[in-house]
Amino acid sequence: MAKDDYGPHGATSLAIDGEDNVYISDGRSHQIRKFTKDGRLLNSWGGYGNGIGEFDGPWGITCDCQGYVYVADFKNHRIQKFSSAGEWVTQFGNSGSEAATLFRPTDVAVDPEGDVYVTDWGSNGVNPGRVQIYDFEGNFIAHLMGDCVDLSKWAQAQVDANPDTEKARRIVPSLEPQWRFALPTGIVFDPSNSRFLVSERPRHRVQIYNKLKDYQEAPINL
Repeated sequence: MAKDDYGPHGATSLAIDGEDNVYISDGRSHQIRKFTKDGRLLNSWGGYGNGIGEFDGPWGITCDCQGYVYVADFKNHRIQKFSSAGEWVTQFGNSGSEAATLFRPTDVAVDPEGDVYVTDWGSNGVNPGRVQIYDFEGNFIAHLMGDCVDLSKWAQAQVDANPDTEKARRIVPSLEPQWRFALPTGIVFDPSNSRFLVSERPRHRVQIYNKLKDYQEAPINL
């Protein structure tokens, strides 16, 4: 496999807006297609490239409550935002490993307040994966590296079935790496419970975070 021959190919994700229109990201044609709920094509936009409105392997896609469409532009290391008609609005992130940057974003979600959550695959050898959070204007808010101390029941079953794996886990200096995200590929915001869910295929689990409102940091001298 060539160095850059991975990522989305073909139809990779879909989203449904408030009028039941369906948006599909196509990683092979590097386009977004919009259909009615009965399958009639309404519009398509995009094409291969790294300019405004172009894509290199579009993956996750979502719509916010105002009808805007957000696309995880995987190999261009950014999120692009469009109107429901496909008109380019803005973009979030750029390539890098620093706090506010992206590297191989796979999915995107938006909460009712307009905050944007991105699963960043992080396959640049620096970050094994993370969730980047931006406000509605694209300003960086925070990033999460993963906090799940326990294995999922499926991963635990694999460990229990392999004595050598269990032995290896007992002698490593720290199990902290298993808390962290590993190539996160999906994210969705659950507005009814004010939380977002992140899927990790290599870890066989979903990590769930509650969005805390009116949060205030405690003084560091307490």
